Amino acid sequence: MFNTQKGITASVWNGEKGVNLDKTRQRPVFTNKKWIEVEPSDKFAGKFIVNRTPRYRNGNSNFTSLGKRKDCVFVGYPDDYAAFGIEMPFYTAKDALELAQWIGGCQGVICGQSLIYILSESMGIPRIVEVHNIYPVVPSQPHGYILHKDIKLSQFISKYSNIRFS
Repeated sequence: MFNTQKGITASVWNGEKGVNLDKTRQRPVFTNKKWIEVEPSDKFAGKFIVNRTPRYRNGNSNFTSLGKRKDCVFVGYPDDYAAFGIEMPFYTAKDALELAQWIGGCQGVICGQSLIYILSESMGIPRIVEVHNIYPVVPSQPHGYILHKDIKLSQFISKYSNIRFS
């Protein structure tokens, strides 16, 4: 599916083209290889992309400190930004390719369990994810963290503020 879209190159972790998704549903799939590549955009170079939806929250996260930072932008839908409730620059991508390019060129991603998390995970971009208490995701790529369990938000930002990955 990804390879039919102009600008996205996707490869399955074992080198096969095409995947039988029934097999992946039978067991967890972990890989430490990037499997989506795009030409990164410099639109958010030096910035952290923030995304949080009303779905899959754990209730223990506090993102208010992000509103004071000049190196954070919210990317998502208007309803998600309104529910986030913290003022910062807000952007909506025109499509998944543009979103992936923004993620590919940013400093890191701070998000919940969403498409933005999946793209950053599959591209190996530094990310910290707020996980749901009952249905958590588990980062499998290097530079992936679970908020509160692995690292605090301030520690994540400090660690990745001056490192370029793209």
